[in-house]
Amino acid sequence: MSKVASLLCLMALAAVISACDDVPENRCGNGVVEGYEECDGDDFYYLSCYHFLPEGAYSTWSTGEQRLRCNPDCTVDPSDCLYCGDGRVDEEFETCDSQNLGGHSCEEVWDGGGGLKCNFMCQLEWNECRTQWTAGDDPRESRIVQVTALPDGGYGALSVSMTSEPPTATTRILIFNEDLQFVNSFGVSPLPGNVKGAGLIVDGSGNFVVAATCSQGSGSTTGTDIWVGSLTPQGATLWDRVIGGEADETATHLAVGPQNTLLVSGYTDGDTASASSGGSDCLLLRLSADGTVLGQEQWGFPGDDRLRSVTSDGTALYVTGSSRSVDGLFTSGYVASLSRDGTLLWDDCWGTDSIDWGWDIAADLRGNIYITGTTMGAMEGFTYAGGFGDVVLLSFTDSGARRMVHQYGTMADDEGRGLCLSASGADIHITGYYGEPLQNNGLGGGNILHHWVTADGTEVKTTSWGTLMYEEG
Repeated sequence: MSKVASLLCLMALAAVISACDDVPENRCGNGVVEGYEECDGDDFYYLSCYHFLPEGAYSTWSTGEQRLRCNPDCTVDPSDCLYCGDGRVDEEFETCDSQNLGGHSCEEVWDGGGGLKCNFMCQLEWNECRTQWTAGDDPRESRIVQVTALPDGGYGALSVSMTSEPPTATTRILIFNEDLQFVNSFGVSPLPGNVKGAGLIVDGSGNFVVAATCSQGSGSTTGTDIWVGSLTPQGATLWDRVIGGEADETATHLAVGPQNTLLVSGYTDGDTASASSGGSDCLLLRLSADGTVLGQEQWGFPGDDRLRSVTSDGTALYVTGSSRSVDGLFTSGYVASLSRDGTLLWDDCWGTDSIDWGWDIAADLRGNIYITGTTMGAMEGFTYAGGFGDVVLLSFTDSGARRMVHQYGTMADDEGRGLCLSASGADIHITGYYGEPLQNNGLGGGNILHHWVTADGTEVKTTSWGTLMYEEG
């Protein structure tokens, strides 16, 4: 190395040493980050939990919240920085984390076990809790069909469990307390074949009454029939009736009629109560409180006509459903009124030039009838939002005059499946299916809908909730 090169190296080394001498002395503990300190007291300079988040991890905390701690040697301790995936449940933001379910299990809501899971957002997937009825290696998917209040303040729910291979259906009644904690359940199995529940009420004695579609019913019938039965709160059968002919009959809903009679809506593919009009016909059954069949009404048009729900205002009976044209190109919503003895008083088809159907019906004490359902077109005065359907609400007078129409929807699939009226009749609450993800507390897939409107059709509030999977009200 030449003398010039050696001199240059010495000068560079001297400059580096001089620069090091200019670094401020570390004074750890004075509350100010200096020199090589990562933190000092409450001073973390620019650092936050975000800087210690593993790559790809989902943070459950606000980036503006400081959870770092500073060690005595002024280095950062990030151990309080919880994140989704670390296996620790951050109770402020998480209900679970990875395999840590926070002490929860399916037994909190269901006695049949199931596989409670934690999703990637560290929220419990309660919909994974289900009955584990075994049909080969195929567990039965379960859903609640109807809920009714119990005299003690709790709730009874009618649950149907089904498999596709082989196609089977089993019905159970679930009992919950006032806090919606699971208490008990028992099966509705009066027949050797399948029983698919359609409706549940509690009578004046506190006993359950169930309507269902059953197969392999009485010895003289084939296909499916309608089964109606009464059970004690412990599940013992008090009485049951099988109603059907050689064709298929299907039950869709159960309600209380005038003088505590029982009303079962449905449809038939044959000559159950009278000669078939073609396709499926509307079918309405009336029974006394002790199960005596008081009447069977069958009517329809040449296409497929199906009742989905029935109600009563104590004076008349009201039903809703759908009526399909012979060519199958159009389906209209349907509403009808019948007298106590089953005489048809009036009926009406409603809808658009597309596909429409009614799902549920209710009546107030002022002579007004309300129907919720689904439309795949634009009702008069409204625009179709798109997707598979929009929620629709209609109101009629007890003489059949149309009072009000309301339509609501998103670009996804939306359906109105059930409704109830406030005690005053001033408000209508609709539940069903809300397909638009990531809105109003919904997480995607399909979420439970609550659509609140006034009696004149004015929207008050719409919310949805659910998981990343599929839920439906």
